[in-house]
Amino acid sequence: PRDTELRLERAEAAWVLASVDKDLGLYEATLTEFETVLMAGLSTRAALGAARCARAVGKTERGVAHARGALNEALRAGNDTSPALLHSCRVVAADLLLLQQSEAEAAGEGTRALECAEEGLGLLRAALEAKPDDSWAWRTLASRLLVMRRTDQATQAARDGLARLGPDAGLLGVLVSGARELG
Repeated sequence: PRDTELRLERAEAAWVLASVDKDLGLYEATLTEFETVLMAGLSTRAALGAARCARAVGKTERGVAHARGALNEALRAGNDTSPALLHSCRVVAADLLLLQQSEAEAAGEGTRALECAEEGLGLLRAALEAKPDDSWAWRTLASRLLVMRRTDQATQAARDGLARLGPDAGLLGVLVSGARELG
């Protein structure tokens, strides 16, 4: 168990370095390290790290699987999971699902794209219920709804985010684009 914990801490440090350096090779190696920790027993932190690394190297399907594992483990742990970790699990899973939606749309898989979008949007909404001051989640929710041609919902999300956060260029951009579309 102690070796696994040390390996997890080393992988988390490597992920930070890979993020700073934008080093795809280090992301790949770190993904392998996180997955080795996962084989020793499911860990929310290891699954979340694996999801982030998989996204960085373009392995969306693998990232979604790890993100779902992290989220399920965090929810299963209940009160033993910190709110910050649970929030991270939700936003990483939402980000990966929305990326998967785009990939499915590009491949002409409409039903799968819609399923990914609904699940991702649901996770964003849950993340915002728990942490309503998350500007990334507000921007992502509003802009994704706009791209999906749900203009009324997009402009409402932008308004709600602006009311919560104050001035935000991304949300104002969605509001302006939505207003143009609505006439």
